[in-house]
Amino acid sequence: MRRTLKKTVAVGLAAATAFSLCACGGSGDGSKSGSKDALEVVIWDNNQQKGLQQICDLFTEETGIKVDVQVKEWDSYWTLLEAGASGGDMPDVFWMHSNNSQMYMKNNKLLKLDDYIEKSDKVDMSNYMSEITELYTYDGSYYAVPKDYDTIALWYNKKMFDDAGLSYPDETWTWDDLYDAAKKLTNGDQYGFCMNTSNDQDTYYNMVYSM
Repeated sequence: MRRTLKKTVAVGLAAATAFSLCACGGSGDGSKSGSKDALEVVIWDNNQQKGLQQICDLFTEETGIKVDVQVKEWDSYWTLLEAGASGGDMPDVFWMHSNNSQMYMKNNKLLKLDDYIEKSDKVDMSNYMSEITELYTYDGSYYAVPKDYDTIALWYNKKMFDDAGLSYPDETWTWDDLYDAAKKLTNGDQYGFCMNTSNDQDTYYNMVYSM
């Protein structure tokens, strides 16, 4: 099997089973069923908080339902989510990662979205790549709507390749090709390959999954 250099990571927006999607039959008084005064939306990235808050503000204008956007640190996000799942107190809506989706879907911790998607005039799952939607599909049902995805890229220095007489990387490259080129590019003045060891998603995860 050819081990290519590509790896896609997807994030979906999921809802806990205890929460019925509020846009359907909402009261319009800024509240939802239960004891909370606002819809609790939990994410793990401060950089996206501002944009998501704008989306939630538009949602509030349209439905009258208040939204409380909360940001948790990545290191504690999954611990808090697992504790909530065990204790029956999960957020109403939250980000779900492709690496964790199967565990939550199989254990019936997420709301099936099939009926809501079918009735919606805003959500069309055909707009998303099937490789992404399949990550949040279990037993033929959708459990999340894709929010974004990122594809990890390989950057290379053309001058270093030219000086070494090597062809540039292309879509046919495997990890073996990368290894061979890196060895030839390494000498007393430079290393043929380097990566950010503080972010596994940018580096080791891609190698592990591809292998």
